[in-house]
Amino acid sequence: MLGIWTPQPAPNRLLAGSNVAASVTGTLVETTLATITLPAGALANNGQLMIADLWTTSAAAASVTRRLKFGGVDIASLTSTAITSSRLNISRARTRTSQVHPPAGFDVGFGTAGGGVIITTANLDADVTILLTAQLSNIANTMTLEGFSAWIRNP
Repeated sequence: MLGIWTPQPAPNRLLAGSNVAASVTGTLVETTLATITLPAGALANNGQLMIADLWTTSAAAASVTRRLKFGGVDIASLTSTAITSSRLNISRARTRTSQVHPPAGFDVGFGTAGGGVIITTANLDADVTILLTAQLSNIANTMTLEGFSAWIRNP
């Protein structure tokens, strides 16, 4: 007996990426430097979203903060005075509204973290907006998102 065919999420693919630098200077307001849209249904059961980025700053003494927001929730942030880069994996877990990722302060790409994983509850049946933001602590500084890529990895 033939079943009803239902479309499946695409296998591994580049979701978004850019190597065109985007900067913020002259303001203390958190500023969005990149926006990524995860389309509804794009992440399969046991699928992962991997986001890699590279940031530079002119801040030698005053700190700058970069954040990654997933569906409006700050899931990764790092305050630094140096060049930083990271890779963050967000895994679809259990249901369409449950994702697992490292703690928000753990944003170094590889290594260990205490406190266990964090579960967020973005609805993957709808588009999810991902923001890469920067916030300065001194208006004389500059923070630049040098590049990023976001990959979907479905089984």
